[in-house]
Formats: sequence, C-alpha cells, structure tokens
Amino acid sequence: MSDSQNPIAAALYRAASDMAAAAGDAGGSIMDTIGTSITRQGNRWDRSINSGAASYGESVSGAAKSFGQSISGSSAGAGQGISRRGRAAGGSITESSSAAGTGITRSSEATGRKIIEGAQAADKRIRSSGQSVGGGVTRQGESAGKSVTRGGVRAGNRVTEGGKSAGDSVTRGGTYMSGRVTRSGKYIGTGVSDTMRGWGDQGKDAGNWVRDATKARGARSQTARNPLGLENTRRRNRTGGRLQTARNPLGLTDG
Repeated sequence: MSDSQNPIAAALYRAASDMAAAAGDAGGSIMDTIGTSITRQGNRWDRSINSGAASYGESVSGAAKSFGQSISGSSAGAGQGISRRGRAAGGSITESSSAAGTGITRSSEATGRKIIEGAQAADKRIRSSGQSVGGGVTRQGESAGKSVTRGGVRAGNRVTEGGKSAGDSVTRGGTYMSGRVTRSGKYIGTGVSDTMRGWGDQGKDAGNWVRDATKARGARSQTARNPLGLENTRRRNRTGGRLQTARNPLGLTDG
C-alpha cells in the first residue's frame, strides 16, 4: 500500500520526519508541517482532518455548540430545561407556576377552581342545595309559604269568600230582604199611595161628581148616581124647601 493510498500513514511518517528534522522549531514546524503536510497530503485526509478538525472543531465547536448548545441548549436545555424547567420547573414552576403556578395556579386554579369551583360546586351545591334546600326551603318556604299563603288566601278566600258568601248571603239576603222590605215598602207605599191616589182620585172624581152634580148636570135624584143626595130642588123639592134626608144627606135647600 503506497503513501498515496494510505495518506494517514504518510502523513504520520512525514510528520514524524518533519518533527525529527525540525526539533528546534518543532512547534511551528509541526504546526506548519502538520497543517501544511496534512493539508498537502491527500485531499481526503486534508478534508477529513479539516473536516475532522472541522468535524472535531465543529464537533468541538459543534460540541461546544452542541455542548455550548447543550449547555446553551442545557442553558437552553437546562436554561430552557431550567427555563423550561424554569418553565418546566420555571415552566414547571412557572408552568408549575404555570403548571405548579399553572399547576399551582391551575391547582390554585385547579385547586382554586376546585376550591372555587368546589366552592362554587360546593357553593353551587350549597346554593344548589341552598337553592334546592334553600330553594327547597325557599320553595318549600314558598310552597309552604304559598301553601300557607294560598292556604291562608284560600282559607282567607274561603273565609273571605265564605265571608263574602256569608256576607253576600247576609248582604244579599239583607239586600234581598231590604230590597224585599223596601220593595214591599215600595209596594205597600206604592199600594198605599196608589190607594191614596185612588182614594184621592176617587175623591177628585167624587168632587168632579159634586161639581158635575152641582154645576154641569144639576142635582141627581138617584142615590147611586148621586152619592151626596143632591137633587134638582126646583123640580123635586115639594116639602117646603127641605130635601129628604136620605135623598139629601147634606140638607141643602134651594135658597
């Protein structure tokens, strides 16, 4: 196997030769020679060294990035892990403050909500129980109050309606009786008034009969036709000016 086929061995051999030849300036020779010889020896190794240096450097840088990013990532991972644990612990504390903070806050919200919702749930249960019990008591207090009130209203209505019925019975009975008495009084009074009117009208008629007997028609001889017994004295008075008593109850004469 040639050196061109084994660039690592050739590079190491050349590096050892250069290190032996340049013992006085080993560092620069080695650094330059390794850098140059490694750079000069095979592009693969050069690249793989550079790549390895790049890979190692990048893996160191990458590990420094990865480690730095691991550290940064652990600072991002522990920083984010701490930040996430600072979010996980800070976020778990923040999320625990969001988890414990949201977990505590959520446990404060969860416990707080469980307490609040438990207080709301217990409060709602108390209020629901208070509404069920309080509503049951209130509703039963309303139901009992309404039952009492309705019973009082119904009993009051029964008493009132009974009082209205009894009062209306008495009042209506009193109205009916006073109406009957009043109407009977009206009937009696009207009957008396009608009777008195009748008698007054009969008196008026009798007066009209008197006027008729005295003025219009003259005296009537028949008693039934002449209730006062007035006669035409010029024609029927034959006893010296006096009328007969039965035929002339007033004793009127023709003067």
